Amino acid sequence: MQTRNLGNFYWIGGCPSGGKTTLASEISKANNISIYHTDKHSLEYGLRINAKVPDFHREINMNFVESIIKMPEKLWFNIFISGLRELCSIILDDVTKLFADDTAIIEGGVLLPEFMAEIDVGKQAICINPTYEYLHNYLPEQKWVINILSNISDDKYKSLFIKRLLFKYNLFREYLIESAEKFNIKTIITAAQNSLNDNIKTASHHFSLHIV
Repeated sequence: MQTRNLGNFYWIGGCPSGGKTTLASEISKANNISIYHTDKHSLEYGLRINAKVPDFHREINMNFVESIIKMPEKLWFNIFISGLRELCSIILDDVTKLFADDTAIIEGGVLLPEFMAEIDVGKQAICINPTYEYLHNYLPEQKWVINILSNISDDKYKSLFIKRLLFKYNLFREYLIESAEKFNIKTIITAAQNSLNDNIKTASHHFSLHIV
């Protein structure tokens, strides 16, 4: 991956339910900075990596509920991480074109710590992750999860899906925390006692940005 001048970007990655989107939006408003939500484009990006990671392409086009419930954890995790690595490369190309002359916050769960370390943006990157308890309480309340559950009629199947989803995304959460430490990427842990304002202050201080 070719390193380029990325001084006008701030990167916020992390596991679902950590508060990435809310945090990025508040910092964006406080500093009048453009924001790019990578998760909104994940399916589009996934279709563009078919040749490089065909298993990821098949996964995102198969029944997501079935993949979460039935796919072995190790297989699911390896496919998932391999796909995210390629997505990071595509995102880098796109945002440097979209925001060539603009400052921007790039946020989303696809932004891996290893990617942020590789492009040498550690001083302008954070990884925000929930505790397991926070993930357990708030992942089922995510809009995308609620939308999936609305299409499952069997209550037992809903419960099984949530159980397996929490298990697999906790694997991802643990990977992100360990990876951020390994690659020296600033980590914020969201817990019940954390307020949004606390996280905004921590992230803004790390980025040397204005705090409301």
